[in-house]
Amino acid sequence: MSTHVLNPVNSLGTRNTTSSPSLHNLTIGAYFPVSGSCWTGGMATNIAVDMAVEQINRRADVLVGYRLNVDAMDTKCEPGVALRGLYEHVHTKPAKLMLLGAALSFITQPIADAAKYWNLVQVSYGSTSPSLRNRTLYPRFFRTISSDLAFNRARVAVIKAMGWSRVATLHQNEASGIFSDSIQDLLKEFTKSNMSVITSEGFSGNPANQLASIKDKDARIIIGNFYEEGARQVFCEAYKQGLYGERYVWIIIGWYPEQWWQRRLKEEGIACIVDEMKQAVNGYLSTDYVKLNEDDTTAGKATVSGWLVADYSKEFTKRTRMDARLESSFAYDAMWAIALALNSTAHSLSNAQGVAKKLEDFTYQDSTLADAFTKAMQETSFLGVTGPVSFNKNGERVGLIHIQQLQAFKVVVVGTFNSLTNKIEKNKHSSIKWQGKGTPKDRTIQEKEMKTIAVGLVAFLCVLAAIGIIMALLFLAVNIFYRQKRLIKMSSPRLNNLIICGCVMAYFSVFLFGLDGRLVDPSSVGGLCSAQAWILSIGFTMAFGAMFAKTWRVHAIFKSITPRKKVIKDEHLFLIVAVFVLVDVCLLTLWTAINPMKGKLRIFNDQIYLKDDKKFIPQMESCSSDNMVYWLGVLYSYKVLLLLFGSFLAWETRNVTIPALNDSKFIGISIYNVLVLSSVGVGITMIIDGNPDARFMITGLFIIFCTSITLCLVFVPKIIKLLGGAETAEQETNRNISSPITDTASSTGAGITQENSVLKKILTEKERHLMELKRLLEGVSPMAKLHIDPTAKESRSAPTRRRRSNHGGRDVNDNSSESHVNFAFKKDNGPSIVCKSDLSIPATVAKSKENGDDSA
Repeated sequence: MSTHVLNPVNSLGTRNTTSSPSLHNLTIGAYFPVSGSCWTGGMATNIAVDMAVEQINRRADVLVGYRLNVDAMDTKCEPGVALRGLYEHVHTKPAKLMLLGAALSFITQPIADAAKYWNLVQVSYGSTSPSLRNRTLYPRFFRTISSDLAFNRARVAVIKAMGWSRVATLHQNEASGIFSDSIQDLLKEFTKSNMSVITSEGFSGNPANQLASIKDKDARIIIGNFYEEGARQVFCEAYKQGLYGERYVWIIIGWYPEQWWQRRLKEEGIACIVDEMKQAVNGYLSTDYVKLNEDDTTAGKATVSGWLVADYSKEFTKRTRMDARLESSFAYDAMWAIALALNSTAHSLSNAQGVAKKLEDFTYQDSTLADAFTKAMQETSFLGVTGPVSFNKNGERVGLIHIQQLQAFKVVVVGTFNSLTNKIEKNKHSSIKWQGKGTPKDRTIQEKEMKTIAVGLVAFLCVLAAIGIIMALLFLAVNIFYRQKRLIKMSSPRLNNLIICGCVMAYFSVFLFGLDGRLVDPSSVGGLCSAQAWILSIGFTMAFGAMFAKTWRVHAIFKSITPRKKVIKDEHLFLIVAVFVLVDVCLLTLWTAINPMKGKLRIFNDQIYLKDDKKFIPQMESCSSDNMVYWLGVLYSYKVLLLLFGSFLAWETRNVTIPALNDSKFIGISIYNVLVLSSVGVGITMIIDGNPDARFMITGLFIIFCTSITLCLVFVPKIIKLLGGAETAEQETNRNISSPITDTASSTGAGITQENSVLKKILTEKERHLMELKRLLEGVSPMAKLHIDPTAKESRSAPTRRRRSNHGGRDVNDNSSESHVNFAFKKDNGPSIVCKSDLSIPATVAKSKENGDDSA
């Protein structure tokens, strides 16, 4: 085995493995970055090429009659140096049939751009830039390393396998476009796969702003395309912004050197320590070229060289003392691809008719042979140490891509993507290990949390409402059963029934308010809202309207100035209540017709919270309507006017002391409770509008409390009197009322009205008598004195009668039936003239006069 020394870039030289004079030499121009800081694998690559050339030249079935030589140049990681090397290759004999290299895209591109003018086929072993697939610019370019675009298909396959569909990308801006071109292609792949790219960011220098944008958009799956130096900047900033850990997945390039995250931190000004970098990079995924085929199905097969992958690895390590998993293996396969393409061309030329051409006849002006070389390379396919090798129409390697993960800070192959089948084959010996529980999500999972009323609270208030309904029904039973009792009869029992019905409706509305989005279909929420408004509003109006109608009758009886001939019956009061309810119905009908109630899903963004990597968004079904504030304002205003009317009646009848007729005190208490609790309740519910439990509790308790207080104030005092025998005592006391009490409360009121009229007629008659006396006095001298004869005696021709006063309903004794007064007229120094009057006046008045009470 011969050992060959690499020629310096400014010198020419040829390496071969045999010196047999019977063989024709075929020279390949090669480019390796032996010196320079861009890549450290130049020497190892050169050794791998030597190994391939030795094997090719020893093979009896490859390039028969030819000896393959390599003329190598050191590019020194400089494009200009590489171009000078190309110039020396083409201007120095022998002619170079093909070119091998270069290692990096920014070196390869200028070589490939110029080589086409000399009809040279070029095969790269390390250039991955997507732009090199452009057949217009680089018609004879091939590569045995997959381009960055091959990573894209592998990345899309990984994302599909994980069930992700929402990603972000971050790439380093470079003049060559190596990363931006790859990202553009990746975006197209995402579009084909119906995946969403929420943001695509590019950076030059500090990536802080770009990472902040990614975080703001809640990206969880981040694909990064950048050099090793850029990767250190990115992950340091990711640590600072919290874009790491079990919630995030980074998918980056896999060809960085081992422990890259802790190298050159100080030199590059990275503001993170090693431990922080470890936290940031832990668990990242990467895509990398298969540098050695370790696939379970093909690794055990002999490669085109006849070696197993293990044989190659052993020999390479022996020569270099390095791990064989390096990019140099692509150079080994590239050398074999060149040899096989030349071998295929040689067979084609030997079988061609006409003037036979040979490989050694190639010149830089011979496009025919160049086309033959290109066609043969396009059709080349073999199993190399990097796996199956073949090329697509753009000269791209169709091969395998490793899916890797950083586990315990070591890169582990977890799967292999096959470009031919477009599938991922999982590694049987190692699998992906996530930091959290299960596969991370590609976004913050947003869960709608419906805010509903607690079942226990609904049950509690509904039980209270049910108890209230039962209480109301008991009052109704008492009202019906004792309707013939004077105490109940005089309180208008039929109107009491209306009060009870209104209160039952109010109680029932509590059940409706307890229904929410958990129990009612969203499409039915609007109907439920309307039912709540109708039931509660009409129930309120019916209860208080009936109460106020009763009070109005008492007011009409006891505050009337002129005698009333018309009797106020219950039917009249029912009509009043009907008018009150009709106003409610009209308002609610207009509301329902013009701006119907509907269910509205309210989202409480200020109450969003995170738990177990999930974002819970509180929502609540609520009642809504266009111009709802105005409709409620009109409805509330009407209720307030109704309560003010009731307050006026209660105040006006405050001095009526007949308990069976006058409920003014209790009405005042009820109105006070309703006004205060309603005002407080509306204010509180507006403040706690987003808390369904508190809202329902306040609404339900206030409805139950107000309704129960109203019912108890109306009926409990009557029940207490009934149970305590007060009904009998009152009957004895009122037995002598002059006007008979009819069988109904309306008849009672009519009797009182008739008695009031009789008393007023008597008073009118007395006034007539007084006017007659006044006329008599007009004829008497001014000096005459009027005095009451103290000797005059009262005579009673009629028994004393008890009569109900017109003021306040108080009982008074009337002793005025036949009282007579003697009037004496006396002139100055003259005899007295005594006049006996038959004028009957109340005895109380006479007695007051006798006692010297002039006011009488």
